[in-house]
Amino acid sequence: MTHRSYNQFCPVSHAMDVIGERWALLIVRDLFLSPKRFSDLMNGLPGIGTNILADRLKRLERTGVIRRRALPPPAASTVYELTAYGRELEGPVVALARWGAQTLGQQTDGQVVSAESAMIAARALFVPFATPGASGAYELRLAGTYSGEPKPGALIIDVRLADGVVDVALRRHRNETSGPPPRGVIHGDLATLYALSVGAESLRQATERGAIRFDDQDHQAELIARQEQFLST
Repeated sequence: MTHRSYNQFCPVSHAMDVIGERWALLIVRDLFLSPKRFSDLMNGLPGIGTNILADRLKRLERTGVIRRRALPPPAASTVYELTAYGRELEGPVVALARWGAQTLGQQTDGQVVSAESAMIAARALFVPFATPGASGAYELRLAGTYSGEPKPGALIIDVRLADGVVDVALRRHRNETSGPPPRGVIHGDLATLYALSVGAESLRQATERGAIRFDDQDHQAELIARQEQFLST
């Protein structure tokens, strides 16, 4: 497949040559949380063709953004993961998300979102709370339509803080449990989660307009206070 270049001696132009083709940056986005198999990436990127995905992966590997790694038995499969060079894109991608969230609006019919995108936003939202020694478990329940999910409104994300690290995991079934029970349940929608995760809106603002709801008022007050303390520093 032929790749066109802007043919300019410019860092922005060069960056666009590397990640500016359609789907390339979304592949990078979906690799931020964990390595993925080819089939995982296909499932998370509805609309991409197998030939396009294969081509983008080859180019991203050739330019040093990602690498392939063979998993040992019993998995015995190949995964794609970001290199250190590729991980440097996290800051620019977050900045791009912050810019895009300003005019994103609400999810419309026909629009889908990968669970990976929601999980990345959930992780970004809780990073300010992951101070050294902080711990806790939280549950996000997000209304919407998600690629690869069986029905609308079924997306549940478990968020765990431990020793200053944020870990997020997708729960396929409401009664499925792993680890300690959550301290609180937060209900909302994806557009609000995006706005919260990039700082376009605060927890206090989102709760006051009814965009998110906490099952526990003490939990709500605690997280709002911790976020406001973080934003004031």
